[in-house]
Amino acid sequence: MRLTARATSRRYRRAASEEVRSTSGSAGTHRELDVNWIPNFAYFRTNEKFLQFQWAAYAPSRNSVGASATVSDIISAINSCKASSTSVGGIFSLQACSHWNTKDAGVGLDSSAGTSSGFTAGGSGSLPGNPLPEITQIQQWIGRGAWVALPTGQNALLSVLSGAQPIPQTLYADEAVYGSFLIAAAPTSVSHTSLPANIPVSVTLSGGPDNYFHAGDSDGPGYAESGPYESVHQLNVTLACFTSTGLSCSLGTTLATLTAGSPTASTTLTITGTVAGTVYVLASEANWPSVTVGIAVT
Repeated sequence: MRLTARATSRRYRRAASEEVRSTSGSAGTHRELDVNWIPNFAYFRTNEKFLQFQWAAYAPSRNSVGASATVSDIISAINSCKASSTSVGGIFSLQACSHWNTKDAGVGLDSSAGTSSGFTAGGSGSLPGNPLPEITQIQQWIGRGAWVALPTGQNALLSVLSGAQPIPQTLYADEAVYGSFLIAAAPTSVSHTSLPANIPVSVTLSGGPDNYFHAGDSDGPGYAESGPYESVHQLNVTLACFTSTGLSCSLGTTLATLTAGSPTASTTLTITGTVAGTVYVLASEANWPSVTVGIAVT
């Protein structure tokens, strides 16, 4: 697990003190609530902010969370889903587009934690036609914190934290359960002289056995706890593969069913061809982040 750390800025302290003064007499309760909603400066205090920060700090060059949100991320979001006849999948960057055009997390429910008021941010499928919702979110995180290294010797202290999870975490805020799924392939590089090649691909729920993710549930603010998917507790993840010119691909299955009891599903990617290039496997589920893994054919 990686932790974020940022020195409290004067602006943060000033804004917090102003909120406390405006709620004189009840600062013990309202200080925390008010500070949480000061834009950008408390992203580690609310799950929604932490997840939005991770989404905005995406590093397209390595398809993972970067050090901080940057102007380059805005350019990436604007261009990634534009049509390109020379790129894999027919768009400028299939991996970046999959990230920027989908949510920062999926939302499930854990009713033992209270009444849900959770929400998700990130992409909403508006790219490339309307990049404004995405670039606005990225813009508000530029310069608003970054991953930092712990001082030498302190990383061992993480072992004493109860329930610590690796990124991406399953985060709880009231009844909301935030999470996603991961995709992996091994190996991620093969020679074109060894084609055809069969490569194992796996999709796994983030977090641990306390994931209460389930597909199709419409619960959220203003919704009653009911619906046909309330007790299903599963995700039905669609898999697809894409190749550069001169290569072909197929998957053993195009549907991965994930549950808390069976959080991992596997299939086989078959690559054929006689040239070097790139193959991507995309895992997606409606209202959840899409994730990709790339295989280089050298």
